Amino acid sequence: MVETRASGTPERSFTYKQINEASNIFGHLLVKSGIQMGDVVMIYSHRSVDLVVAVMGILKAGATLSVLDPAYPSDRQNIYLEVAKPRPPW
Repeated sequence: MVETRASGTPERSFTYKQINEASNIFGHLLVKSGIQMGDVVMIYSHRSVDLVVAVMGILKAGATLSVLDPAYPSDRQNIYLEVAKPRPPW
């Protein structure tokens, strides 16, 4: 998987194995931090391989997710937070 170059960031490439391993690590970290099945985890991220890893890790931990794109207006982000009611950070 290739993440194309963006302003200020280089092109990066990853194997599916690397993405799977990174998402396993993140999923285990979430569980160790107290995330439980059904908890809502909010992700604040642009579209990237890191977002894919986070989504996969959250799902592997059994949690639910919602994504806040930094490009969204702040009013819209606040609405998403109010509706999703994510679990407070550890």
